[in-house]
Amino acid sequence: MKFILVLRFGEIFLKGKNRHFFKSILRQNLLKALEGIPSELIVYHGRYIVRTDHLDEAVCACSKIFGLTSISPSISFDKNIEAAGEAALSLVRHTENIKSFKVIVNRSDKSFPMKSPEIAYEIGGLIHMTENIPVDLHNPGHVIELEIGPDICFVSALRIAGPGGLPVGVSGSVELLLSAGIDSPVAGWMMMKRGALINATTFYSPPWVGEESLEKAQMLCKTLKKWQPNNPMKLTVVKYGEAQRILRKCRPGKLAVILYRRLMLRVAAQVAANNGAKALVTGESLGQVASQTLENMIAINQASPMLVLRPLVAFDKSDTISIAKNIDTFDISILPHQDSCTLFMPEAPETKARLVDVIRAEENVDMDAMVAELIEKSSVIEIE
Repeated sequence: MKFILVLRFGEIFLKGKNRHFFKSILRQNLLKALEGIPSELIVYHGRYIVRTDHLDEAVCACSKIFGLTSISPSISFDKNIEAAGEAALSLVRHTENIKSFKVIVNRSDKSFPMKSPEIAYEIGGLIHMTENIPVDLHNPGHVIELEIGPDICFVSALRIAGPGGLPVGVSGSVELLLSAGIDSPVAGWMMMKRGALINATTFYSPPWVGEESLEKAQMLCKTLKKWQPNNPMKLTVVKYGEAQRILRKCRPGKLAVILYRRLMLRVAAQVAANNGAKALVTGESLGQVASQTLENMIAINQASPMLVLRPLVAFDKSDTISIAKNIDTFDISILPHQDSCTLFMPEAPETKARLVDVIRAEENVDMDAMVAELIEKSSVIEIE
């Protein structure tokens, strides 16, 4: 008997002639995640099997691989009913809080001398008699799954939910506008779940904003990097304070936040193009703050030469917080810091900007020159 992991994937099955491409990227991501853990990755009947003696480490590594729908720690056994019984008993003794159970058998090797109901009856009776655990066929506390295959036989009692989605790398590259708040890291994570590689651009405004803002951005990137282990991640740091000070002087002053964000999109689009990205990603949610009304989002969006994706646009804040906690970015995001986005804020920001007024406010500023200068003075941090 040996411990193995059974890895299942879902949405990839819906792909047609490109399915091999999705599976190839998933395999590469798994191999990178398992690097340093003594293990063997094999394909088995539309699933992946990881053979390893380091089960907990392998579970932790695979739980951050997009494309996987579930992970089952399992015990493999020789193809006979006695070995199946021993493996099932060992599994039950390694599994906590089994108050009731039922056995499900998948006998894909039809040469096995017993049929699936007979195997289930035999193994279920053995567990019940040996461990005194009641059988419940309708509402069991645990489902003992037994697989009798042509090459591998295994038994499992637990399905750990995987992150789902598509393997990172199948949907191209995007550039995340990363603040040190709660929303943008979640937006980046959601794009990774749909198979996109991310790099990030953060706007940092010294001397008006302290180092903690930049430190938080790096910490958030390191946390997100765990979800794309097979690919590098870059954080582009744009020193933005002087540009904000200039734009704050444009009139009417209530448009300042709109002007800040329009320039951010222009700069991020240039960074994205340099990185080979196909779209920008922001953490905006409709109506969440003054700059995120429909009118303002339209006015801001017009400045971008590139597609802008907003995966949180219909989310409540509580939805975003829930995901942030699950992906370990929340505790970083709520650390105290000064935010470049709120620097030089007008007392009464515009909530229903008209594009004609916004364009008129920018007329006395050479936006192309400002973008070029910000790009020239930016720096890049490689995220390990």
